[in-house]
Amino acid sequence: MKEFSIHSYSQMQVSLVNEKAKEDQRAFFRECEENYQKQVETAASLCQGEKQMILLAGPSASGKTTTAHKIAKTIIAQGRKAEVVSLDDFYRNRAEIPLCEDGKPDLESVYALDLKVMEKCFRELLETGEAMIPQYDFHVSRRAEEWRKVYCSPGQILVVEGIHGLNPEVLKTLDAQKVIKMYVSARTKYMDGSENALIPKQLRLIRRMVRDYKFRNTAPQITISLWENVCSGERNYINPYRDGADYKIDSAMDYEPGVYRSILQPFLEESLKNERVNGRDFQGVEKLPEQDEILDRLMRDLARFAPLPETLIPEDSVVREFLG
Repeated sequence: MKEFSIHSYSQMQVSLVNEKAKEDQRAFFRECEENYQKQVETAASLCQGEKQMILLAGPSASGKTTTAHKIAKTIIAQGRKAEVVSLDDFYRNRAEIPLCEDGKPDLESVYALDLKVMEKCFRELLETGEAMIPQYDFHVSRRAEEWRKVYCSPGQILVVEGIHGLNPEVLKTLDAQKVIKMYVSARTKYMDGSENALIPKQLRLIRRMVRDYKFRNTAPQITISLWENVCSGERNYINPYRDGADYKIDSAMDYEPGVYRSILQPFLEESLKNERVNGRDFQGVEKLPEQDEILDRLMRDLARFAPLPETLIPEDSVVREFLG
């Protein structure tokens, strides 16, 4: 298993990944899943003493949702209670979200969240043991009329996940002694000798493209066109606070590049040739040469990895968050 440090990225040689892929694919997948699960179990074990809440942050396509639920499931298996809450449910209605310089809603800003409602809900949960939590409907970009009741009994752990989980605007409303701060992301750099073969940000972009392709009928060029704004939001609102985490989880699975080569590369090759691919259009987004350049680079990077079958991925894997 690869070594991982809280304050540094793990590194893995492509040659070793391919060697494991050729030796015993099932054992390779199992090893990757066990490495991730070990981190989840360590995260769950940190909830001791007066700790009441885990704040789990991470950038786009980091696996926050699955990781939060796996931590909660592990806590429950240890004989305690746990509940998951998403910061996404505290988004403001689209008309109330602050704007970027170009006049578009700044969905990456912490101020896109209704911080007053969030503070009220968390205070009620931790002080009274229950609260009504909003539910956000992303199809219409508005808060749903029906809220849900969440309970937090004595000794129960509240796992709160969202990109802004470590932001001071969220933390300042809470008792620091009762909070554990965690960060999850793909944190493995794949090296071909001394050369970067695939870095974490590229792996997350691939995850986003796969998810958008499978679940949102979206061409990869659209995902790429939005990616720089996503990364800008990360630089402003996530990266400055990630090293304040008490524990970091690496959600990268070493088998992922091989799987993505198998399922994504044929589609990317076709996408480079056509304005409309398998029914996926560009939804009014201009197709630019730099988008194709990024796709071409990703295909060349994925070509370094031995292809692997999607069928070996467990149904409860964090990778299923992107593949379904």
